Amino acid sequence: MNTPGFLPPSGPSSLPIAPGGLARTTADQGALGTTGSFVHDDGDTWYCIDGLEHLAPFFMVLAGDSDFWAYVSTAGSLAAGRRDAEGSFFPYETVDKIHLRGEHTGPRTWIWMDEGLGAQLWLPFSASAVENGARRSVWKNLASTRIRFREEHPSGRLVFQYEWFTAAGMGLVRSASLRAPRGPVPVKVLDGLLN
Repeated sequence: MNTPGFLPPSGPSSLPIAPGGLARTTADQGALGTTGSFVHDDGDTWYCIDGLEHLAPFFMVLAGDSDFWAYVSTAGSLAAGRRDAEGSFFPYETVDKIHLRGEHTGPRTWIWMDEGLGAQLWLPFSASAVENGARRSVWKNLASTRIRFREEHPSGRLVFQYEWFTAAGMGLVRSASLRAPRGPVPVKVLDGLLN
């Protein structure tokens, strides 16, 4: 399996373009239906793990150019702050506690879908979303300065993603987007952070 952080021998400029405009290398097959591959998207090279819903939570470090630090769990929670543990604004605890508090600390999104066949509430990155067949992936750029989470609704009608990165003047930044790849879907969105 390729190791995140190392480019394939061909380098990022010669990655083949896949449908949707993403450049991917040959995927590495993992356990339980997961795959990993290098992806070129948004002007950056990333390592992408598809099938995140099949893996146990793991930690990733978010790097920055200041005194900011962040440890992001694939369970959705995080620890982050400035300088040291006393400067944390998301609690600094042991890894097992950070993984377990995913329901209490971190980003939350509620999407109300009204497709005419009945309204539905979708909670991306919640336990109920996986139980209903949502597909997830996690992306980390090679510089470790951006971490992206993506979830596709079980119907395939919506794709929600959010990304963590740092900005010198603002600290920790989270951006989020919602796409409807198969055409318009009427939605109402509530998005925020819990701590």
